Amino acid sequence: MTVAERERLHDAAAALMYHNGRPAELVAAQLMAVTTSDHPWAVEVLRAAADTALRRGAPRTAARYLRRALLDGSLAGEARARLLIDLATAERGFDPAACERHISQAIPLLTTARLRAAAALRISPSIVVLGPPSAIDLLHQVAEDLGPAASLEGTARDVALRLEARLRHAGHEDPAELATAVERLSALGDEPPLLTPAERELTAVLLNAAVLTARWPAVEVSRLANRILEREPATSDQVHSPLPLVVIGLVAADSVRGISSWLAMERQTRRQGGTVVDALVNVQQAMVLSARGRVAQAREYAERAVRLAEVHWQETGVVSTLALTRVALDLQDSALIERILDGPGRRRSSSLALTAALQFVKAAQDAEQGRWTSALETLLACGRQLEASGWRNPVLFSWRPWAADLQRRVGDPCAAGALAEEELLRAAEWGAPVALGRALRVKARLTDGDQGVRLLRESVDVLRASANELELARTLLLLGKRLRPGGGEAAAVLREAAALASACGVPRLVERIRAADGSGAAAAPPEATLTRTERTVTSLVGRGLTNQEVAAELGVSSRAIEKHLTSSYRKLGVSGRRELIELLPRMHS
Repeated sequence: MTVAERERLHDAAAALMYHNGRPAELVAAQLMAVTTSDHPWAVEVLRAAADTALRRGAPRTAARYLRRALLDGSLAGEARARLLIDLATAERGFDPAACERHISQAIPLLTTARLRAAAALRISPSIVVLGPPSAIDLLHQVAEDLGPAASLEGTARDVALRLEARLRHAGHEDPAELATAVERLSALGDEPPLLTPAERELTAVLLNAAVLTARWPAVEVSRLANRILEREPATSDQVHSPLPLVVIGLVAADSVRGISSWLAMERQTRRQGGTVVDALVNVQQAMVLSARGRVAQAREYAERAVRLAEVHWQETGVVSTLALTRVALDLQDSALIERILDGPGRRRSSSLALTAALQFVKAAQDAEQGRWTSALETLLACGRQLEASGWRNPVLFSWRPWAADLQRRVGDPCAAGALAEEELLRAAEWGAPVALGRALRVKARLTDGDQGVRLLRESVDVLRASANELELARTLLLLGKRLRPGGGEAAAVLREAAALASACGVPRLVERIRAADGSGAAAAPPEATLTRTERTVTSLVGRGLTNQEVAAELGVSSRAIEKHLTSSYRKLGVSGRRELIELLPRMHS
């Protein structure tokens, strides 16, 4: 059979299926084998098939249908522009460069400023990375053509507000732009309008500026962020908007207890197979778990996000690495720290957030190896860079507590005290319990006698109102060591610290607590506390089976296996799968 004969038969099969009402994707499968087709309905069938593929979470398949539709020589003007926009929408989840290119091709074919602006908004924003200059220039161009939101109504006004949100977020590393954004937020009043998605997007961006600069108190940030979430449906499309910034704001405000249910709804509504969507949702889950101190669980999500980001670095690499660096610092895991420093982040991005995170990780490596002066210099340089950019939030960028401790170690208590006082002032102004409790603990480390104990008790009281159980465990450990050795109160404090540290999955902290309590009461829970199912699951994992393979072996869902593993990590005081596998031989010896 010749190529021409084969194409003729596929074309005939497509026509037969179409006229007999077969599903669009079945018809499209025949059209994909034909170079060109004269059927007047071919383009619409391919578009319908692409829409079906998108709904089932197959954007690459949708893009193939749409690229085939573009081969139709009769398409011109707005009809071709609409097809290019559909293709860009499919591509933004896996090829943002192609998405931007196709939007740029579509815009000159559109006849109104509103349509051109709406098309430009199909380009996904970068959450923590500066967008490509070409994309920002395109947004400026269409925004100027459209005009300010105050002069518009209806759909045009919504488009203008969303453009303003994107352009303001493009300046999130510029202190002047951040200050202007905070002023714009304040001008909206105590109850900014949040009725439309456009109003919520703009408010999310402006609120992020208030978070980065710590110009608004945490309680006000939390109140407004939760108002946004209450009005925002949980859909996977949010990853293509600035709305994920709200999660960062709630993490910084130490107000994450309400996010988990919202993220659970988002996870249920997202489409399967959307790699970028899955990566960003995993990042959000890791951030929330880290903010609660649940480091072992956070590591699972962060590691999964990093794996998904390996082939989608431009869209998700930076935020995934940021989530993993937070986990590495909390665990003080030298192997994980080394892996992050050797990873692609250092070479691929100039993002301020990632630069700061990598400097933190490098300082941790130096401190672990006894190079305290080098670690201190790295942290101080990082702090100066963050301050110069207007990033002053004591929760997101807590470099002073660490630098104060290093100043103490290198023998400069005056400099350490100054940093501790400055951190305490910043934390009090911001008002998040986790920041204030940590700052009180830092000051207590530099204060001897009863005054130091009083500060630690105050830190404990503050941190009991925080979502972060790991920070509470750290303060309880220090308080237990300061109290009368062998006393009943000290033992009780250390037992509570051990339970929290074990639940958080931080083995090194558990070991430090055990060393502080000679009675052994702070030891991590033994493997005997595992249920029969948990022992079976951990045994299968130790044989090298994946979660999916364990689920198939036991006839349950992968989600059930994840729950059993998470519970096992907590009971055994390990941070994840690797440490569990290392522990198993000792458990059964």
